[in-house]
Amino acid sequence: EAAAFAAGAPGAFPAPCYSPRQQLLLPKAGVVLVGDAIHAFPPDIGQGVNSALSDVVMLGEALDGADGGDGPMAKLRAALPAYEAAAAPEAEAVARIAQVGFPYQYPITRERSPLQKAGWFANFLLRTFVLSKLLPRLFSPAAIVLVQRPQLSYAQVWRTAQRTTRRLQGFGLAAALAAAWPWLRRLALPLPPLPLLLLPLAAL
Repeated sequence: EAAAFAAGAPGAFPAPCYSPRQQLLLPKAGVVLVGDAIHAFPPDIGQGVNSALSDVVMLGEALDGADGGDGPMAKLRAALPAYEAAAAPEAEAVARIAQVGFPYQYPITRERSPLQKAGWFANFLLRTFVLSKLLPRLFSPAAIVLVQRPQLSYAQVWRTAQRTTRRLQGFGLAAALAAAWPWLRRLALPLPPLPLLLLPLAAL
């Protein structure tokens, strides 16, 4: 049996996923979900235990802050929605971080398209070792680096990484537009001045 297992084809990690609901109030009880029950993902980013412990901390804070003057159910009715309000954005964020975190450290994911792999590493190196060093106010390191900063929540990590993504897309669009501008002008199209076209990108 062990030999058959060793000779078998490798499996695959499931895609990262999350639950938009973390609690359910019943007439005489409450159900709470934490850990993999609300955010399941491959071990790429090394945050499985950390994210579960974060859920437990949020649940504890919600219970500590709830008013239980009318009994245990009153405390649950106050605490569980508060826990869900705090845990829901974190569950979504950590699942999305896992989608782009560091997917090439296992044999299964190393077999992906070489072009896709090269693009991921180029993006990682550009964000982490070039742009975030030269222009730290505009660009952040890759999400897999940000997630190691304990002062940042998962939601903050994801928002920060997405802000850098939007800025990179904006700069790429601006560069493409600037490069194509002489050709577009030769078409005699009724175009506004180039600075006006680029102005919306300044808001990214």
